[in-house]
Amino acid sequence: MYTDTQGRKWYKGNLHLHTTLSDGRLDPEAAFRLYKDHGYDFIARTDHWIWGSHDRFEGMTILSGCEYNIDGNVRDGVYHMLAVGMTEDPGILRDQADPQSVIDAVHAVGGVCGIAHPAWSLNTPEMITALSETDFTEIYNSVSAPPRNCRPYSGNVLDLAAVQGCMLPLAATDDTHFYINGYDACMSFIYLQADSCEPDDLMHALREGRFYASQGPRIGWRREENRLIFDMTPSEEITWFNDRPWMDERTVIGKGITHAEYVFHPRDSFVRVEIRDADGRFAWSPYFPKIV
Repeated sequence: MYTDTQGRKWYKGNLHLHTTLSDGRLDPEAAFRLYKDHGYDFIARTDHWIWGSHDRFEGMTILSGCEYNIDGNVRDGVYHMLAVGMTEDPGILRDQADPQSVIDAVHAVGGVCGIAHPAWSLNTPEMITALSETDFTEIYNSVSAPPRNCRPYSGNVLDLAAVQGCMLPLAATDDTHFYINGYDACMSFIYLQADSCEPDDLMHALREGRFYASQGPRIGWRREENRLIFDMTPSEEITWFNDRPWMDERTVIGKGITHAEYVFHPRDSFVRVEIRDADGRFAWSPYFPKIV
C-alpha cells in the first residue's frame, strides 16, 4: 500500500491466479504466502470453474473469485471471463455458459466480471463491444508472454474497442500458473484506491474503476477539462495512445521523467498513457474520454 499526495490509499493486488485446485502448480496456502511475501495487500484466487469465498491470509485479503473459460473455435469466440468478489457461488453451468450469462450471473451475487487476456484469446473489438456491463479487462497478462505463451499485451484490440466507445477499466494480472519469478509470479498487478483493504471497500473501488495497471511504476493524475496532468515515479519513456494514427511527439524519451501533460486534440475521443521505467517495467493508465 502507498499513500498519494492527496492522502488516498492505494492497495496492491493480483486479480488472477490459479492453484492446485485447478491447473496451478502451488497449493492455495503456498500461493498466498508467495504473494504475501512480495508485499501484496490483496489477491483473488480464480481457479477454473471452482468458486472460492473471501478469506484472509496473515493479514492479506483474499477476494472470492473464479475463471469461467468458454473455449472453442476462435472464429466463434473464445472467452475467459474473470469473476471477482461474489458473495456466493453464482451456480454457472459449464455446458450452458456464454460470456453474457456469466457476467449477469456474477453481478447477481455481488461480483465484478472482466474479460481475461483478450489478445491471447484472439478476441476482436466486435466480440468485446457485444458484451454488456463488462466491468474490466486485462491490458497485460504475465503468463501469456514468451517463452510458454504469446500475446500478453492487449492494448491494440482494446484501443479498437475504445474507438467504438467501449473504454473498459484496465487491469494487469499474472494469471499465475507456473509460479516462476520473472515470468508469471508477482509481476503484473493493479493499484486500487480504496478506503481500506476490507473486501467491501475493495469491491466498491473495483466497481467504480478506481485502479490502474502496473508492474511497479506509480502514476497519479488530475484533470482540468481537456487537459490531463500526470505525475509518476521516475520513468524513461511515456507514450500517448489515442484514436489518431499520426501524432507528433507521441513518445517522450528521457531520464527520470516524473511529470507530463496532455491536451486533447480536436480529433481525439480518448487518450491513455503507458510509462516505462529504467528497469523495463510498465504502468498503464485508464482511458480518459474527451469532454465534449
